[in-house]
Amino acid sequence: MKTRKLYSQGIPNSVCYALHSAGIRHSGAVVADFDDFQECYRACDIREFYIPLNADDDREGLNIRRIERLALRIRKYASDVKLYMMITSGCLNDHHPGLHRIEKEWLEWAHVLFDGVSVGGSFYLSEFDSYCESRKVVSPLHFITDVRIGEYALFGTIPFCDRKHLFGRNAITVESEVIGVYPDRRQIVVRGGYSEIDTDKCTLLSGGLSFSDVSSEYTIYNDPFLRYKRGDKVEVVPDYKSLVKLKDVAREYTK
Repeated sequence: MKTRKLYSQGIPNSVCYALHSAGIRHSGAVVADFDDFQECYRACDIREFYIPLNADDDREGLNIRRIERLALRIRKYASDVKLYMMITSGCLNDHHPGLHRIEKEWLEWAHVLFDGVSVGGSFYLSEFDSYCESRKVVSPLHFITDVRIGEYALFGTIPFCDRKHLFGRNAITVESEVIGVYPDRRQIVVRGGYSEIDTDKCTLLSGGLSFSDVSSEYTIYNDPFLRYKRGDKVEVVPDYKSLVKLKDVAREYTK
């Protein structure tokens, strides 16, 4: 794995992760049908393609029979493309095939059709040590061409992994201003509600507080020790859906 790749729908020279969304600005595309491949190949001049495998989680991937048929059809249509099998499971859930199964599928059939395998970072990073130990080798997975670690980079953690030494610092945190203090009920109100961020799903970093309730515009926290005053900041780590919301937030608060 010597190359570094970006997966994005909007960033130029990245692999477009969204189906039927690639354009001429992209260097690669994820495709799940032949029409999408043809459009990317002919109109967008893309030569690097990723076909998602439905690996136990029933998301956007194809089953093995369909992924074989699509890959074979692409190979017959164009000889100048790079074709990769993409494992999308394991990033945000614990339904994933495991490294032993990926190797088995590669050796049995996938190596004939694909140039390599792209895997989500969560389960790969969490299983790599034990896999290498069981095989008594340093790195046997030569066919894995890239490991997508967007979630790991954003949150500094790997879901479904208990290896604390693999954890890092959170790349993104959100600060909200305290705009109301209610000593009688030992609560504070901060800017930002579910129209912008799902604070009930976020990880609270500020000490001495606990989540109470949220509206479309504000969040209420319990402040039992009355530590916070107006103007103070409350810091949280956003969950995945909140990141999507925050990306599109363009709002100016006025007095």
